[in-house]
Amino acid sequence: MNYVTACFIRVLQVKRPEAERLMLEVHHEGRSIVWTGGRERAESLVLQLQQWHLRASLETGA
Repeated sequence: MNYVTACFIRVLQVKRPEAERLMLEVHHEGRSIVWTGGRERAESLVLQLQQWHLRASLETGA
């Protein structure tokens, strides 16, 4: 779980408490919305998380 937290800090550029909150949400719920915003940036973040061997996908809002 420390690995996932470290990845979130590095890729998403969030502080440790937020990274830990996101990690715990993924751990307990199986998924989490870790970022919202423009499509290009979202695609970049998905790719970066996948390069760190995390399962990440892009979903569009309604």
